[in-house]
Order: sequence, then C-alpha cells, then structure tokens
Amino acid sequence: MKTAVKYLPVPSPPSPRLEYGEVVTVADTRATLKIDGEEYPVLIAASCLLRPATGDRVLVSLGEGDDSYLLAILERGASAARPAEISLAGDVTLNVRNGTLRMNADEGIHLATRQDVSLLAKHVELNAEAGRACMEQVSFSGKVLECSFESVRRLAGKCEEQFGHLLQKCGRSTKMVEGHEEVQAGSMRHATDGTMSMQSRNMIQMAEENVRIDAEKIHLG
Repeated sequence: MKTAVKYLPVPSPPSPRLEYGEVVTVADTRATLKIDGEEYPVLIAASCLLRPATGDRVLVSLGEGDDSYLLAILERGASAARPAEISLAGDVTLNVRNGTLRMNADEGIHLATRQDVSLLAKHVELNAEAGRACMEQVSFSGKVLECSFESVRRLAGKCEEQFGHLLQKCGRSTKMVEGHEEVQAGSMRHATDGTMSMQSRNMIQMAEENVRIDAEKIHLG
C-alpha cells in the first residue's frame, strides 16, 4: 500500500520594499522617518556614510522588525545650510593602491583628535604664507638641519644650548646683556683685523703665571 505524501509550500519571509521618506529624528545609529504620514523607526545602514539630519529626503528599505534600514540620503532638507557630516564608527583605514590621495578644499582643512597625530612619509613639504605652532613641549631629532630666513626673532625665558662644535659667521654682531655675563673656557683667542676696544668702569685682570703684552707702542694712563 502506498502512502500519499503531500508537500506543503514553505512560506518565504516577506521581501523588504523600498520607500521614500523624510527624516524626523536621528539618534546614534537609528532614525525615525515619516512615510505617507506615518512614522517608522529604522536603522542607519553602514553604507550610509553621510550623516542624516532632520528634514532630509531619504531612500529606505522597510522590512519586518529591525530589518528596516535608511539606505541613502537623496536630498538635504533644512540641514543643507549646516556642514555635511560623514559618520563612521570604530577604527577606519583608507587605502589607495597604485595612486595618490588628494584632499582639496576651497575654504580650509581642519584636523582634530583627542589623542595622537602621526605622520610617516619619505619626504614632507609644507608651503604657506604664514604659520603658527603652539605646543607645551617640542622635541626635534635628525641628522641635518638647514634653515634659511631673512629675519629671525627668538624670545625665551631660559635658553640652554649644547654643541660639540659651534661655528658662527656674521656680517655684524651686537650683543647686549643687562645683568651678569660669564664665560668659562679651556682656552680663548680673540683675533681682530681692525681695532679692539674694551671699556669698563673697573677692570681686573688676573693670571696665575704670565701676562704678556706685545705691541709697537703701549700707552698706560
């Protein structure tokens, strides 16, 4: 005896439908949309990088439960006058293979972070009409430093410099010290092509061994 087997069709889940809507509210990864006068809570799709705002006209995929997603922003609403925001969560890596990445902005480019900024490159070039840097602590290290300026002005409460060898060449040098100046050296030599003048209210010269003055004429007093 053969038993008749009847296969019943398995109902498939309903397919999501695409609709146009208007953003009512946005909170984190969720948004509330108005579609044909009714409000629907939806999730913001991961591919929707442009952050939606109130009044935006969007494309939405409506499904069952939490399967409704805001897919894309079609037109900006009242938020068009405000800056557009690209919102990403977690770590983000931008890779450009076999090409160059360029960022162009007519008004300006601003970078802000609460932690660190790291730059790694073979060559770095910076061109600007004016520049300003404000840092509490600065450290530079390298093999060779070359600077070329028409005018340099340095202001510091305290300055300490250490060199293995220091060579300075100046067309003209003027040094003004309001307080005390002290030079300690193993040996010292002054060579002047013209006249060397030393002027002081009181002068004391001391030597532990020899003092030698050699000249064609010596005037004292």
